[in-house]
Amino acid sequence: IIIYNNIMHDFGVETSATENDYHAIAPSENVDRVWVINNTAYNMGGDGVQVGVAQLATVERCNYVYIGDNHFYNNRENAVDIKKVDYVVISSNDCHEYRSCNSSDGSAIVIHDGARHIWTINNRIYDSANGIQLSAGADVWSIGNLIYNMIHDVNNDPWTATSLYSDACCIHYRGSYTLPETGATQYPNSGGIINNTFADYKTAIQIPTTSTGTYTIYNNYCNGSNEATGHDVMIEDSGTLAHVTISNQTHVNTAPASHYRVGSTNYTIATFQGLGKGTNTLLDSASSLNGSYELNVGSSSRNAGTSIETIRSAFLTDFSVALSRDIFGND
Repeated sequence: IIIYNNIMHDFGVETSATENDYHAIAPSENVDRVWVINNTAYNMGGDGVQVGVAQLATVERCNYVYIGDNHFYNNRENAVDIKKVDYVVISSNDCHEYRSCNSSDGSAIVIHDGARHIWTINNRIYDSANGIQLSAGADVWSIGNLIYNMIHDVNNDPWTATSLYSDACCIHYRGSYTLPETGATQYPNSGGIINNTFADYKTAIQIPTTSTGTYTIYNNYCNGSNEATGHDVMIEDSGTLAHVTISNQTHVNTAPASHYRVGSTNYTIATFQGLGKGTNTLLDSASSLNGSYELNVGSSSRNAGTSIETIRSAFLTDFSVALSRDIFGND
């Protein structure tokens, strides 16, 4: 099924005070191999695209959905809402103008309800309350996205520097999932946050408790919190930190100096490395990004990342195609 080159708008009431789930595109159950390409959706009462249904038997899941090169903006809830579905690629979409309401925290892309093998790659996300949120899913990867101008929404007041749930965050990963068939079988969230660029935010990455899940975080460029008391990376506690592999990050050499927060303790790069985390982390100049948020020639962050061949292999296993180019078209 191919949904291509459509313009969809003003279905439902985008300004409604109450939930009205009118989506532009909604593959929900018992459908596989759907491509959503080069569409524009705005002013919808729900989402640009919603895939899957929350309370759905596992055998009825959608599988193999590609959402690429679309423009989603100013919809009431989200640009892309992934629920119970397996094997999804969300790539090269332009997503902006999302704010909180009674049924959304203003995240542009959300992954819920035990989704599995979800890849958000090379998306441009901006002018929103939050970027990408994972509440329940396994093998969820955010790679090469450009996320900037995350805006605190007064509907989410108060903004608190010590909260792992405050808005104006680029990527938020948390939780675990219980299968509805049994009501007891849990599997933890897992995946990674790799090769992303973050700018103009209050918090770049939030990691509340992962239960027994594991996250890989490396090669991200954090251009610095625009909040004096903000942080680049926040992690629930030392127990959660034990499940996180984090290295090869870049931070800019401007305030705040405490780029990391674990539990109730703030850390500089050096003190964070004292915990055995954050190896090969760099301080770069605030002028290293150009007006398009691409690294300038001569930046110390160029070619400073660690290999992502293991991640490329995982993508190849999931989809039998190569993961090769970044958001700027570089191999």
